[in-house]
Amino acid sequence: MEKEIYLAGGCFWGAEHFLKRIHGVTFTQTGFAQGSVEAPSYKEVYTDNTGHAETVLVKYDPEQLSLAFLLEMYFKAIDPVSVNKQGEDCGTRYRTGIYYTDPADLPVIRYIYEGEEKKAGEPLAVEVEPLRCYYPAEEYHQAYLDKNPDGYCHLPAALFSLSRGARCPMRKVRDFLESDGIWYQIHFHPPLFTIEEALEYWKDIDAVHCKNIFMRNHKGNRHYLVSLECHSELDIHALEHQLHQGKLSFASAERMSRCLGLRPGSVSPFGLINDIPPFEADPKELFENGHRVKLYLDARLKNAPKISFHPCDNTASVVITNEGLQKFLTLWGGEIQWLDIE
Repeated sequence: MEKEIYLAGGCFWGAEHFLKRIHGVTFTQTGFAQGSVEAPSYKEVYTDNTGHAETVLVKYDPEQLSLAFLLEMYFKAIDPVSVNKQGEDCGTRYRTGIYYTDPADLPVIRYIYEGEEKKAGEPLAVEVEPLRCYYPAEEYHQAYLDKNPDGYCHLPAALFSLSRGARCPMRKVRDFLESDGIWYQIHFHPPLFTIEEALEYWKDIDAVHCKNIFMRNHKGNRHYLVSLECHSELDIHALEHQLHQGKLSFASAERMSRCLGLRPGSVSPFGLINDIPPFEADPKELFENGHRVKLYLDARLKNAPKISFHPCDNTASVVITNEGLQKFLTLWGGEIQWLDIE
């Protein structure tokens, strides 16, 4: 089922050209949103008297592209703290905004927004509103940079290279499993931020479900991924005792992204596909086997016929067999240690 979101990111020529290249985007259209004038022309919007923002309608396949990743890419193409200005383009028509039609999308939008605001260290200037109105721009403005390759664009060419065929983490996981013949089932659901929320959606899925923790040592030069049966109760001091790695703390979002290609809320052993050498890394962070991460697994998973993890995105759960997990871990090739939690 196709979904849609409306994104204002400055001049819509470049924004549309950037967004359409992302894998899973099925349709883009330039237009005007959130103003007070019905069906305005570009000349009217250009006066800044209509209240409209230049906006791109983006339709996408949620089985190929998660809204979270789409928004992460969007934020790469804007200055989120700039007010009514992107590049050299100034005016209220160039303001930034995320306009949604499905209220169920709001938790994901807020989640990504808050993460970007934390990175910026100051309030963002990006509007987040339900879509009030949207009108397509004239045909001249549709796919403008395809028709005019040398036309004006406020975005650097490197961004178009970044978005061309960019795959969300969920799609990368599925591609990896499929390319190596590992059977899996995928179950889509709303974003799940806690085990309590997840249990409601997991109750009809035949698998042992897990919670996952990404840790670092006190020196900050070693990283550990811990996967436990989801009902496990284990405090950090007990975990330190089990791991025998000294004092531990939760790894930052930056470390999570660097080592596993993940963001907070979506930690999963499937992120280990980003810990397969070769890759660029500080040699001080590498274990003797050349990996950045050591994996600790709950011993109760050894005999579980089917096991479920997020596919590096908390809007879905992927079930694989025990045999499939063993094959996946062999392909990863890093160090594994089993924990007898009980």
